[in-house]
Amino acid sequence: MTRPLALTAINHPYAGLGNRMRFTLSALEIARTTGRDFSFYWPTNDNFQPALTDLWHFPHREIPKDTIPPKFTEKDDLTKLDEVPNWAIRSDARLTYNGRERHWGAALRELQPHGDVKARTDAVLHELPKSFVAVQVRLGPRAPQKCLKHSPIEWYISRMRQIRESHPNTHFFISSDSTDALEQLLAEFPDSAHLPKRGGHNTLEGVREAMIDSYVMSRSAHILAAHWSSFPAMAWLLGNKRLAIETSLDLRLRESRVLRNPPSWLRVPAGLTVLKGK
Repeated sequence: MTRPLALTAINHPYAGLGNRMRFTLSALEIARTTGRDFSFYWPTNDNFQPALTDLWHFPHREIPKDTIPPKFTEKDDLTKLDEVPNWAIRSDARLTYNGRERHWGAALRELQPHGDVKARTDAVLHELPKSFVAVQVRLGPRAPQKCLKHSPIEWYISRMRQIRESHPNTHFFISSDSTDALEQLLAEFPDSAHLPKRGGHNTLEGVREAMIDSYVMSRSAHILAAHWSSFPAMAWLLGNKRLAIETSLDLRLRESRVLRNPPSWLRVPAGLTVLKGK
């Protein structure tokens, strides 16, 4: 009897939430397209404590560490693996195949969060107007050097001032991994909303708080984000790519026509590299 084709997604042990979800869900969509049995390995450790099933309902087979296939590839493009019956891939990046697979964002939007994530998200949104600007700050002790270099607190304050000067009634929601940065922004914009954080970095509560921030940001009209952070991409995809993500270096849009007819309150800064969303 012929064994069914399989795809096993092996997450890197030190990857964060955004990278894990991008990899796992893109693998899932390729498995669906190719008719392969899907399984995944999701390492938990001091760097990242919650299991995927602690965060979302995810009815797919999770394998223990001692059953990881001994031979695996770290290639992100799987188009040349058609002759290989069983695929085992380790990565923290988005996988691609032949373009017929759904984007992983579609699978992300279908997931139902565990716990009180939805209720807490709704509570934050209740305090915000229908149209608001999300501000995602990555200046904590674990922030990549490129975040620290290109997305300093001064850039956020300057850009938020510009938006407020042109549209004084703009409300902000702040998601920050740095208490000091949050306090600086609240001192400058005291009417901004934020989710008080109780959980430690990548603990179950900490990751659920990050999920809440993502769901809230996905409902915003625009995101001011940290350069070189994968985290705001989750919010962009949860919002079905309808909003723009602006960093100090680029502006990511779903379609170029958005620039020709931008939201009335948005003054696109000169000199940004415009990226069409994918």
